[in-house]
Amino acid sequence: MKKLLGKTDIEDGLKRLDKLTNEEVRMVTAQVLKDTQNVNDRVRVVDNRVLDVDNRVAIVDDNVKAGAQLPSISHQENIFNPDGA
Repeated sequence: MKKLLGKTDIEDGLKRLDKLTNEEVRMVTAQVLKDTQNVNDRVRVVDNRVLDVDNRVAIVDDNVKAGAQLPSISHQENIFNPDGA
């Protein structure tokens, strides 16, 4: 009878371990999904900044093609250094 009860205890322990393992897998999967979403959001921000730069380059290109006067170097420095330094 003790062997039979001992076997049940081991099986119950394995079932609990299996449940805990599945729970841990779900938690890790949720964390990976959250981290992936954060990376996706950051990539989207970078993509928007690249588009802004691309638009600015296109404007400069259009101005050059039209023969417009380009801003002076000091003005360009002010664009990149808002405090004028």
